[in-house]
Amino acid sequence: MERPLPFFSLREAPQAATRRWIDAFLHVLRKLSYRANGRRLLLKSPAHTGRVELLLKLFPDAQFVYIHREPEAVYLSACHMADTQYWFMYLKQPTDEQVHEFILNQFEVLWHEYEVARELIPKGNLVEVAYSELSAQPVQTIVRIYSTLGLPGWDRMRPKVETSVNLPSAKRYQKNVFDPLPPSLRQKVAARWAKYSEAWGYRWSKED
Repeated sequence: MERPLPFFSLREAPQAATRRWIDAFLHVLRKLSYRANGRRLLLKSPAHTGRVELLLKLFPDAQFVYIHREPEAVYLSACHMADTQYWFMYLKQPTDEQVHEFILNQFEVLWHEYEVARELIPKGNLVEVAYSELSAQPVQTIVRIYSTLGLPGWDRMRPKVETSVNLPSAKRYQKNVFDPLPPSLRQKVAARWAKYSEAWGYRWSKED
């Protein structure tokens, strides 16, 4: 794996930059907490996968839900994000090769950091879920999350979750459908993300 991108885990970031990041992060959380009016915050951020160790230092009792997904689908989704969102943040237009390398390296870094740091999470504060499980059995999966983390309030939340899952709009929802990766790129992703695939039992077909 190439040298980790410093602002994912912040492990190799300059100390002053890390302090500024922490101050800004805590400032945002305070504002969110004020708006939440006492309710617990639930943050959804893939980039935080690489910051588990830092988050535990800031919040020792933090709880984590890690959702893993079939790697080719992850890669295609990341490419879609790059095509539709990254353009608003570029200072200079990258080449396609640079974009693909960023996606590959980013995921390698996030998985490496999470794989190491998840051992630091206290027992009962981590639940790992397959995306396929969550998609196929959303209510049962959320029950497992509540149970594993010892979260209160499921009796109150269950009717709301079941209603949301059964809404016509939810049943009509269609996931994005992407063209398959070109064989050469698919082989590259399979090789670079092999450790992640092996960890979760995802197999790449030999059709290419």
